[in-house]
Order: sequence, then structure tokens, then C-alpha cells
Amino acid sequence: MQSTEGKPDLTQEPIPRPGSTGPVKGEVRKISLMDIQLVQNLIERCLQLYMSRTDVINTLHTQAKFETGFTSLVWSKLEEQNRDFFRAYYTRLRLMDQIMLFNQLLEN
Repeated sequence: MQSTEGKPDLTQEPIPRPGSTGPVKGEVRKISLMDIQLVQNLIERCLQLYMSRTDVINTLHTQAKFETGFTSLVWSKLEEQNRDFFRAYYTRLRLMDQIMLFNQLLEN
């Protein structure tokens, strides 16, 4: 089911996960374009929360059950296609870390 924004509505239907086993034990299903788009959309949501690459990969693994290698591959492809964005994004993450550290120093 699609939401009005064209993104999958994760609350309505269970979505198969890449690398998950099918009905036959050990059977691995192929990754579809929909799987890639779903992970990309979830990564984009995490980017809005200023999560690091490691945090995103771990979050998608624990909460959405995506394999870490698959999420890492999608992230790498996004980085390749959006170099300027990710350069600025990583700068923002470093700045946020510095601000948090500075605020901790002020509290002590």
C-alpha cells in the first residue's frame, strides 16, 4: 500500500526483507527495486534526524530487520550519487558533536 506521498505505508502491510528466508528453510529471495526504494526512504528519514551511518545501519537492522550489508550498500550508492550533500551532512554531524561536547563542558 502506498501513502499519498508515494512512499510505502509501513503501518499497513508487512514488507518482506532482503535476505530473509522464504517458505523453504534457507531459501533467500531476490532483492527487488521496491526493497531498495524502501531502504532509501528509511535512510532519508534517518538523515533528517542527523543519525550517523553506523546508527542508521544498526537502527534499520534492529527495527526493520534489514541486513546490515544491504543497508550499507544502499548508503554507499546514495553517497556516490550525492557527494556534495553527504560532504555537508558529515560536516553538520561533526559540528553537532562539537556543540554537544562544548555544552557538556559548560555543565561541568
